[in-house]
Amino acid sequence: MKCHMVGSEKTNLSNSLFKLLNELDIKIRNKVPERTITDSTSYTGFDMWDPPVYENTAIEWVKKQFESQRKTLIKGDSTKTVPQFQGKCDIIHIDGEHHAHFPETDMKYMARVASVNNLLLVDDCSKSWPSVLKAGRLKKKNDLLNNIKMHVPEGWIYRGAQKGWCIGSYNVKYQADPIPRSFMF
Repeated sequence: MKCHMVGSEKTNLSNSLFKLLNELDIKIRNKVPERTITDSTSYTGFDMWDPPVYENTAIEWVKKQFESQRKTLIKGDSTKTVPQFQGKCDIIHIDGEHHAHFPETDMKYMARVASVNNLLLVDDCSKSWPSVLKAGRLKKKNDLLNNIKMHVPEGWIYRGAQKGWCIGSYNVKYQADPIPRSFMF
């Protein structure tokens, strides 16, 4: 689905998104001040990167926040791109489809790439999005999530739905080395 807006609407939406990303960044840094972003930190983003107003705002924010870090943006359906990813992630932000099985699928696939010392952010974790809440409750019930807490900014409603995030971490007890795809004898 494409979003068509005139110039001033794009600017206002872009400014609002930038402000919210900064608010979330402050909330995260207050929650985990011992974690610092260094020059060796890398950023990997999995997204459909659509519509352009969201894509451009998100990319500009990432560039600003991670100026000297390596950035990799993987465009496509996360249910296909994340399972192919071979790395580990310290900070995981899930903002995928909000209906049916998609939130649970995204949480399952991202759990596989979570490092031992991870931070999990789940977008639209509010009563407006029951599939997102259900997925989070299921992962918590199965002991896959730690200290997951909801953060709902007062009065922030977008397209009639209450916005919010859940902040916590995946319960990763140890980090196994990846299994090689083939062996040489």
